[in-house]
Amino acid sequence: MNAKTETMRVPAVLHRGGVIEAAGAGAARVEASFSSEEPVRRPFGWEVLGHGPGEVRTEWIGSGRAPVLVDHQSGIENQVGVVEAVSFAGGRGRARLRFGKSARAKEVLDRVADGELSSVSVGYRVHAMRQEGEGEDGAPLFRVTDWEPLEISLVSVPADPTVGVGRSHAGGEVEVIIEGDEAMPESVSTRNDAGTAAPKGPPAAETSAREERSRVSEILAIGRQFEMMEEAMEAVREGIPVAEFRGRVLDHLGKRSATPMVATSMHGLVTEPAARDYSLARLIGAQITGDWSRAGLEREVHQELTRQIGRSTSGAWVPTWALCSRATLTSSNAGALVGTEHMGTLFIDELKPMIKVIELGATVLNGLSKDVAIPRKTAGSTAAWVAEDTAPAESTPSFDQITLSPNQLAAAVSYSRRMLVQADPAIEELLRNDLRSEIAIAVDRAAINGSGTGSEPRGILNTTGVNAVVIGPDGGPITWEKVVECQTAVADDNANLGALAYLTNAR
Repeated sequence: MNAKTETMRVPAVLHRGGVIEAAGAGAARVEASFSSEEPVRRPFGWEVLGHGPGEVRTEWIGSGRAPVLVDHQSGIENQVGVVEAVSFAGGRGRARLRFGKSARAKEVLDRVADGELSSVSVGYRVHAMRQEGEGEDGAPLFRVTDWEPLEISLVSVPADPTVGVGRSHAGGEVEVIIEGDEAMPESVSTRNDAGTAAPKGPPAAETSAREERSRVSEILAIGRQFEMMEEAMEAVREGIPVAEFRGRVLDHLGKRSATPMVATSMHGLVTEPAARDYSLARLIGAQITGDWSRAGLEREVHQELTRQIGRSTSGAWVPTWALCSRATLTSSNAGALVGTEHMGTLFIDELKPMIKVIELGATVLNGLSKDVAIPRKTAGSTAAWVAEDTAPAESTPSFDQITLSPNQLAAAVSYSRRMLVQADPAIEELLRNDLRSEIAIAVDRAAINGSGTGSEPRGILNTTGVNAVVIGPDGGPITWEKVVECQTAVADDNANLGALAYLTNAR
């Protein structure tokens, strides 16, 4: 059989664990074993790090400048020392670590001397490997014939595969040369592994190599789409399912677009990529059948909202942005949607009022789970002209609070399973837009003319102290004189600031 040279792509940096061999109290230097030829299971097979002549690139790790980090975290504050010297013999790599004089370095060194920290992990880059038979589970076994140690880190759990992939050397993958007789699988990314005690058996029986490659590629694709490659690489090495990573992306996007107790506009509430992945139909279908296998994202959102709000519900929590969309179609008669031949693409919606209050600059507070009290100054100190050698009269500012308590706004729609499956246009989009618009209209009406009684909040027109400019007994045409009078009323109260806008009716 003719020998071949194949290539595949693996993460730029991998990790393996080791142990601290000697650490004396008060000493600034520590002896550690950081690598071995113990086989480690990777998605593409078993990996053995070669420690023979020419198999390890020692230029950087032996230069006296390679860093000693904490948990593979980059940054000056996380470097606690340098690798002073290394040696490779008997199939093992050993190093002498010299700690610095910073407060962080002294703290870590004290924990090492006390025996609290006894584990290390090396970050390394693979340049070439060759196949040498098979591992215990029949997967191919590769010997890494060219690898380069980059840094050594103090870690709490040496055999934990979630240590983290190369934050100091993040940025994709590297092409590795494979010498052997068998072709390699398609482009593969590998999960981070660490520890001197490598797994001795295959991964879970239900997880084949093909499924693992599919999981990795899908997570990386999502990471690229939402500019979260570092989080995607972390998810790959943690071995989390795709649905769970989607939940992390959703949580990240939610934090990016909405910060609790911070005023924002309606546009800040809308997270379009997350809204496109989130499905009310999947959520409702999962509640009906009890099968959540296809609604992992929706379940993660519900659980996270339950944690934030602090109480459970008989149904499921739905985030505000899931009801926000730029689409204009909404449902008016769900029963007329099911049919064998009808022009669903020309669906005609009912006419509804325009939604304006939030668009004109109303303040929105996101992420609230309790009552709110906002302090307010009602009167300030006073200044007066006084004669020479005369003490000014003392004045004291006064304060009070504006209290906000929640009012619940709800809308309910029910439909059959057949409607869920057969509706055209899709019932998911129709109901989402219908609920979104009806809730927004109700908020608008309450903000303008809410009574403030029962469960309805108080609107602008029913709030005491709001200026009123009388045009006529029953209103009247708006003249420029009345426009100026409106502005004057606001300016006389020194309130001509912040979000100012005009809102009137179509007549």
